[in-house]
Amino acid sequence: MNRIEEDLPAGAWPRFDVDRGQEVVFVAEDLSVRTWTCPHCGPKTFHAPKFRATRAQLLQLELQIAARVPKGSELRVLRCAPADADGREEWTMHAAVEHSSPMLAGD
Repeated sequence: MNRIEEDLPAGAWPRFDVDRGQEVVFVAEDLSVRTWTCPHCGPKTFHAPKFRATRAQLLQLELQIAARVPKGSELRVLRCAPADADGREEWTMHAAVEHSSPMLAGD
């Protein structure tokens, strides 16, 4: 998986345009890995949720996403806010793919 890490500009909200029918595998606010499929009509924008995690938690979440997306997928990791006293930073993380593994429980 190709990983791209960037800092989100201050005050910006992470929004990404995706293709119709394309699936997005992402980390939710509660640190669960979920999917969203772009509708075939209507808005094509994915609003990525922000979550707080340490670098160690971030690596675990990356592994969970990597297990659900095809090899060679692009993982976008954006830092939304610097670390606080406990070492947790605010992030958003997603991979837009044609399809994810059907093994996603609960989606």
